[in-house]
Amino acid sequence: TQQISSPADRKKIKDALVEISDSMTRMEAERDLIKDIVKDVADNYQLSKKQISRMAKIYHKQNFIIEQQEIAKKIIENGLAYEHNGSVYFDVEKYSKTNNYTELTGRKLDDLLENTRDLDGQQDKKGRLDFALWIKAKPEHLMKWPSPWGVGFPGWHIECSAMSTKYLGKKFDLHGGGMDLQATHHTNEIAQNVAYCGESPANYWMHTNMLTVNGQKMSKS
Repeated sequence: TQQISSPADRKKIKDALVEISDSMTRMEAERDLIKDIVKDVADNYQLSKKQISRMAKIYHKQNFIIEQQEIAKKIIENGLAYEHNGSVYFDVEKYSKTNNYTELTGRKLDDLLENTRDLDGQQDKKGRLDFALWIKAKPEHLMKWPSPWGVGFPGWHIECSAMSTKYLGKKFDLHGGGMDLQATHHTNEIAQNVAYCGESPANYWMHTNMLTVNGQKMSKS
């Protein structure tokens, strides 16, 4: 066994032991921090699962048919929607006279009119940008309900207004979605909310970029 005689050797060993002790203390602290982070993530995950489960139970479009019809009726009463041939359409041009229809995108209304495609049922509308709040159902359509305007089903945008106003009120903080929804779906959602209750639904809008799987864009985000 080698004896340690010189003060210099003893100091080196002491310094090494102190360094090892400090390293072990740091490792212990890091391990505790990691455990706390993992626990925090796990707890939030469990909470999120409960919240998502709760929301999934109530957020079904077909459970809000009455609410969607009531919104459509109120917008008609406010003079910003009209019925034609069993369908109800939102009057974008009339709305734009007193409101900024493109506030979310900053686009010009004239540019939208020039670039609007001809779609089925376009002849029933007063304007090319008008969108459906309620759609007359064809006989072969599976999901359809009675309404003041005949048998039909809700338009694409009105379901969001019905659910958000019922559970979150006229105004909530944050609304998210894919950037492909910004120009049409969310723009129309804002318009119909303002026409219905005088409020844009959200204080802040956040839009994600396109999601891709194997290089292919996933739409309908």
